[in-house]
Amino acid sequence: MAGFIIEADEAQFDSFIFLLLDKWGQLDNTPIGFGSPTAPPIPSAAHMQWGGWTEESSYLQGPNPASITYGATPTNRYWLDMWNPAPTMDHGDPTVVQRKHLDFDDIDVDDDWEEQGDAGFTSAHIIDELYGAVEFTTDGDDDDQVYYFWDAENWMVRGADVLMFEARLKLDNVVQSDMIIGLVENTGGLPGAGGPFEDLFDGAAGNRDMCIWYKTDGGANLSSGVRNEAALDSNADAAMVNNTYVRLGFIFSPNMITPSGIGRMQFFVNNPDLNTNIFDIGIHDIPNELMSIFMGVRNGDANPRTMTVDYIRVLQLRSY
Repeated sequence: MAGFIIEADEAQFDSFIFLLLDKWGQLDNTPIGFGSPTAPPIPSAAHMQWGGWTEESSYLQGPNPASITYGATPTNRYWLDMWNPAPTMDHGDPTVVQRKHLDFDDIDVDDDWEEQGDAGFTSAHIIDELYGAVEFTTDGDDDDQVYYFWDAENWMVRGADVLMFEARLKLDNVVQSDMIIGLVENTGGLPGAGGPFEDLFDGAAGNRDMCIWYKTDGGANLSSGVRNEAALDSNADAAMVNNTYVRLGFIFSPNMITPSGIGRMQFFVNNPDLNTNIFDIGIHDIPNELMSIFMGVRNGDANPRTMTVDYIRVLQLRSY
């Protein structure tokens, strides 16, 4: 193993050693640097190795292991490593990582997706746009909807597996649209009778597990949320703009030490380094069922509403 350099005061070094013991034997030759020029004395990062991947355990602080906490906006080096467009052998190994990239330069609704919608919707189709995108539109009656589940539930928030989701999308009319995108348990239910929109917004029976970005009609603000067959834990975030793409995502870090235990779900808008919405295991009801990719839109008035999705990608490290 190559050597490394640590620059830290005694208290910071104690905290680092505590984390190192948890990761023993998993370090590589990634430099480990402490000392943030913008917010001393909090260390900027401790680059650790997890199953062949660089884990960012950002903003480690505190004089002893009992008081280790994390800052509100940890940098996700996971993101740079795992979404690497020129992957290493491990990146491409299906025994190490499961990844799904949906670039939407093509779509096969019949074979790959479960489609549901109120009568008169326009089915998902590829549009003429640089890099490709898929578009679908509701009918013109109030609360009409159209949504899509990926055919199989292949993802779960697990205590040992890093999980990441990212999508880029836009709405033609933000204020008059409900929107959901993310990972959702597919328990069935048709539009108007317990589908995901009724389940989430209207109190219909269903209680699906979810890790999602969503918005409700009547306003422009996005929210992120997690649910484990109970009430949705959610946080409000930035506003969307009509016909303007936004990048939404989340990362589950199973080994992140938090004040309530180990494990954190972090959501971001546009920038993975700015995780303003945080859900910690031990405080929030993190989902534990198999989930599928989900995307959908519902109108908030008597006009058709369109959702356009540039891409979706999901990645999960495998623990077995």
